[in-house]
Amino acid sequence: MNLLESIPTVIGTAAVGPALLILWLVIAAGERPGPPAKVWTAFFLGAASISLLGIVRAPFNSILATPENSWITQAFHSIFGVALPEETVKILVIVAVSARRRPFADPMDAVVYGAAAGLGFAAYENLAYLVQHAEMWRSLAALRSVLTVPFHGAHGIIDGAYLALGRS
Repeated sequence: MNLLESIPTVIGTAAVGPALLILWLVIAAGERPGPPAKVWTAFFLGAASISLLGIVRAPFNSILATPENSWITQAFHSIFGVALPEETVKILVIVAVSARRRPFADPMDAVVYGAAAGLGFAAYENLAYLVQHAEMWRSLAALRSVLTVPFHGAHGIIDGAYLALGRS
């Protein structure tokens, strides 16, 4: 096997590896980790939730359709075109996974499910970016593994914490 044949495997590992490492750290830090099936469900639903972004962005299309390239347009795009839809689909995943939780479940389960949903989202997004920009995948993988992946996981943790607080 030469280097060109192994690149898709290497790109896939570089895309998904950081998310799995951080998920392992989050689970290991917990005193009583939730059911593994639910954690993996949250991870894979987080990855699949990217397909819902178009639906969640639809109400904001009129705001984002401004042709100017001013800083206000960029700010609106960042908030209504990226941040709000991404956090919305992650929250929907956390709610879906933790909706049928067992009685007296640890509220921290929602935090772990939030981390799993955010990291699943980050893993799929990473894979898409690295495949799309295969010519510079090494630097992009290094940059996204220390910035984007932890931030998606942290935002998932925050979402899960607020959902747990709202539930209790």
